[in-house]
Amino acid sequence: MVSTVDGFKMREYAVETGGDPVIDIDAEDVTVQNMDLYLEAFVGNEPSEVRVQEGSHGAKVLQNVIDRGFEGGHPAIVVTQGADDVLIEGNEVAENGSSAIAAGVGDGCTITVLNNVVHNGYDEGIWFWPVHENGIIVIEGNVVHDYEVGGTAEAPLKIVSKPGSVNGVADENQMEAAILDANPGIESVYLQWL
Repeated sequence: MVSTVDGFKMREYAVETGGDPVIDIDAEDVTVQNMDLYLEAFVGNEPSEVRVQEGSHGAKVLQNVIDRGFEGGHPAIVVTQGADDVLIEGNEVAENGSSAIAAGVGDGCTITVLNNVVHNGYDEGIWFWPVHENGIIVIEGNVVHDYEVGGTAEAPLKIVSKPGSVNGVADENQMEAAILDANPGIESVYLQWL
């Protein structure tokens, strides 16, 4: 069964525990799209707006606008390691937490991140961790503006450990060029294992 959450607007939301999601995807073939989420200031615990859980297959997070009136906190879009065939495309995230988009990549799993725009990130705009050595990352057409507001990021895009491939490239010495060529709106990449 395919399920879709489409087109709602949410203002000033809260979660019970820091990092808890506003929307939690824990099933197959779920699409979250066309949402407009705005949080002026958190009261209590900082949320993640969308989380794709381990074991979810075929999840799509598409064309959402997530804006926070503060910096810091948890990533806006989170994929836990073990989710597979996940597509994060066309989202705009501003004033985000530690990273706007944070994705774990499991053994043999594919995470695709396309055409997203990040503004005023506290740390990296896009961050992959943990990453399995057989994980597959596809990342194209993304833009990261004004990352490192918190002063701790190494680059607009960070991959913590070596995946099986990035954009079809398995040679770790060619991964950075493959990422930068496919993402002209990202000025640098930090491949932490190198």
